[in-house]
Amino acid sequence: MSYRKLSTKEKALSINLDNSIYGAFSEIGAGQEVANNFFRVGGASGTIAISLSAYDKEISDSIYGGHERYVSEPRLNKMLDFGYKVVHKKLISRRKTAKFFNFANTVSTINYQKTNWSHGWLGLRFQLRPESEPWPDKNLAIIATIELSSQTASFERTRLTATVKLQT
Repeated sequence: MSYRKLSTKEKALSINLDNSIYGAFSEIGAGQEVANNFFRVGGASGTIAISLSAYDKEISDSIYGGHERYVSEPRLNKMLDFGYKVVHKKLISRRKTAKFFNFANTVSTINYQKTNWSHGWLGLRFQLRPESEPWPDKNLAIIATIELSSQTASFERTRLTATVKLQT
């Protein structure tokens, strides 16, 4: 049996067309390109209940609470908790049929002066079955850290999109 490697657009569209998957994207900083992939391919209203995109630090603090580092694992965990709780709490009518998820990321690309460390944290909390605890339990998620190494922020955002391609 042979398999064809799907493009980012094909993967996003296949998720958008799966009526059993529903949830949130929570993004801070330069990671805001990920949810955009789902919006661009169409059918996102069947997948995305809410997309939170906080670029300003004060807005981010008002949503997730203050933290000394914005691009960090503790901040990512706050984002994962918040987005998942919003979807689970507010969408009672979908609990019996939908597998809820929250994809979160907080990313810093190279600044104009090229004096900072380009890196980010990505995470996914999800249910395997409707009405179940997030996999494998409510305290765990898939979490990854990335390091970007380019001389331009636009190239790093493009690389981030390529890095986050959904693997099937």
